[in-house]
This record gives sequence, C-alpha cells and structure tokens, in this order.
Amino acid sequence: MIFRSSSKKARRKKAAPFDLSRKRVVESLHSMDTMESILALEARTDAPKKRTLRRSRWGLRLLRTAAIGVSILSLMAFAHWSYQRAFIENPDFVLQKVELAIPDDLSGNRVLEVADVEQGMNMMSIDLDGMRDRLAAMPMVSEVSVSRKFPDKLLIVVKESRPVAWMACAAQGIEPFDAESGWLLDEHGVLVKCAEVTPRLTALPVISVKEVFVSKVGAMVDSAVVQAALQLMDTSRLALQGQGLEVLEVVADNSYSMRAVYNNRMEVVFGLSDLDEALMDLQTILERTRADGKLLATVNLRVRRNIPVTFYSPPVARPVDLDDEPSAGEDKKSG
Repeated sequence: MIFRSSSKKARRKKAAPFDLSRKRVVESLHSMDTMESILALEARTDAPKKRTLRRSRWGLRLLRTAAIGVSILSLMAFAHWSYQRAFIENPDFVLQKVELAIPDDLSGNRVLEVADVEQGMNMMSIDLDGMRDRLAAMPMVSEVSVSRKFPDKLLIVVKESRPVAWMACAAQGIEPFDAESGWLLDEHGVLVKCAEVTPRLTALPVISVKEVFVSKVGAMVDSAVVQAALQLMDTSRLALQGQGLEVLEVVADNSYSMRAVYNNRMEVVFGLSDLDEALMDLQTILERTRADGKLLATVNLRVRRNIPVTFYSPPVARPVDLDDEPSAGEDKKSG
C-alpha cells in the first residue's frame, strides 16, 4: 500500500529545492537585483563620506607638518637671535690681542697685514680658514695654525720651511738662486717659494732635472728623480761626514741615473736605488785613492763590479826665467 501524506506543507518542503517554477525564478532574480541596488546605493552613499574622511586626514597631516615647520623656524630664529646677542653684539668678544709664534726672520707686521686682522674686530666674524690660506701662501712658510682664545685673543702660529736644495729645470724656465723664477725644495720635496735670496740660501745645492711639473707652493714634486736626489744628498752627508765632502749639484739627465758633483770637483754617477750600498763603495774607493795620494775625478757607481774611475793629473811644473827678455816672436806668440 502506498501512503500519501495529506499535509500540503510537508509536500511543499520536499519540493522546494527542486521548485523551478517561473514564479520562483522571477522572485529570485528580483531579490538579486534588489540586493545589488542596495549595495550600489550604499556605495554611492559611503563614497562622499570616505572622501570627506580622507580630506580630513590629509588636512590634519598638512596642519601637523606646518606646525612642525613653524616650530623649527621659530627655534632657528631664536638660536640666531641668541647667537647674535651672546657673541656678535657682546662687547666682551672683541679682539684685543694677537699672539704671534713666528720665525725670527719673519716680520710680525707683515704677518698681521697678510692675516688682515686689526684690534676691535668681532671674534666670531674672523674668517680663520681664509686667514690660514693667506698665511700659508707666503714664501718660506710650511705650516700655519690660527685659533681663537676667548674672549678677546687670537693665536697665530707660523712655521718656516727649511729648504735643503734649489730646483733647476731649463725646459720650465726654473733657475736657481733667483727669487722670481726660482723654486726651493724642503727635505720631503715640497715646493717653497723664495722671497729673498739670502747667503744661507745661496749655499744650498742644486737639483737639475730635464723635466718637472710645478703646481703651487706647498705641493710635493711628483718626480722619482727629485726624490732620489734629495735622498742622495741626505745619505751622502751622513756617510761622508768628517771628510769635508758636500754635494754641490745633482744633475739628472735621464730617468734612471743621476750625477752628483762634490765640492772637490769629483763627479759620481749613482742609480736611483741602493744608495747606501753605493756610498759604502765610494767610501772604500776614497780610502784607497787617498792612501795612494791620488785625487778622484769621476766614479761610476752604477757598475757593481770593476767600478770605473778616473783621476785628476797634477799640473806639471815648468821653470820660468824672469831675467831673459822674450823675443818679439815669442812676445807675439805669448800675446
């Protein structure tokens, strides 16, 4: 037997998931359109609110930034005002005294003139860097130190260059013992300008080079030959001390050797390296030739074995008879 439920409600529940009647479909579509319309309406309604909220946030951010900027400017203005009041407009910070630590042969008035300082200047308005550059550009100056000693004192320390040699270069028009075109070198090869040729400077040796680049006062000469020549003069002075031999000139005609001329007219050729060993060989040669009573003329120390040397020949003495009158022919020949 087949039992059928008499409840219409029960039958409806069972048929609901599979109810594809036109009425249900239309109701479902209508419900979906309504929801989309509601969402669209809500979106259109919320858009102005969001824009208003974004504008409000942007305005607050801008206001905060402006407030920070105004605060910074105010602090800067206050700091400047405080600086002006504390230092610039303060009568206590006025230059009253200048202490100079300078070489004996350098004029204090000349230093003050180049430094461009005078009594009554405000301490904070003094350009220390500019003053230092002007003083360092003076001839025979190697180092400058300028400092403030508050409240009213300025300290200027100038160290003099100690030149050890003149530099000569015909190609560049550099002549030794000349205040205008001459250049001096200190022990490190730093360029020093000569203000006045003094007896002390005329006694310095000369380094003659074929080519060299000269830039400015205080710059180091970038030349291996010049550096080797300076080392040779220093090493030779230490190695040959007590023998009365001093280097008068170092001539560098090429880039691999140099010729030193000593005060006894001896000329010695050196390489650019192994100067200590070469000077030891020269000492040995000098001792042997001195024992033989000979005077060295030239030595080539670039040769490590069988070093070639030459000697000065002593002048030959010739007797002269002062009683005999020379004949006309001899007188003419002598003339």
